[in-house]
Amino acid sequence: MPKIQNSVFKRNLQGYRVWIEDTNPISDYFQLKLIPDILTAGKNVIVMAGSSYLEPTTEVLVEILDINGATVFLRPIKNYLEGLSRVISVEVYQDTPPGPATLTILGYIMQDINGNKPPVDFHGGYNVRYTKQIIIDPSLQNISTIRLLRSSQIAIQEIIVPARKMETPRLIIKEYPEI
Repeated sequence: MPKIQNSVFKRNLQGYRVWIEDTNPISDYFQLKLIPDILTAGKNVIVMAGSSYLEPTTEVLVEILDINGATVFLRPIKNYLEGLSRVISVEVYQDTPPGPATLTILGYIMQDINGNKPPVDFHGGYNVRYTKQIIIDPSLQNISTIRLLRSSQIAIQEIIVPARKMETPRLIIKEYPEI
């Protein structure tokens, strides 16, 4: 039975008008701790720490568009942190088209890294964007680290069984009287 594929609506984050385009490879404003260059089949992760520049109540928006402009399914993992960083799960299916994809992240900042306040036009809305090209290749083996949401448990029980001795059967030959 085929796996049911998750999907998300396209938000067109690249179309938002923003004050700052974040060009730092690890992002000055979103602090990307782990971002793969190639997304392989299965689950991949992006780890984002955020920064003190982001407004504390900002809902950060993340979108990945494949080579055809279709969305790639992603979602933040609830109740799971790596240090102070959030983990975002990205699912690539076997039928996801291979090729370049675009990761886009939007947020709201109160000031830039130089201490400048945003112009009035950019108050109260998304005003910073990070964009990165990522390659999707569903034919490659997924080597992402496995993350467990709960600690695994194991129960071990010792069973004491008395030693058993096997006896080999003896062959008894019965003699018949001669006729």
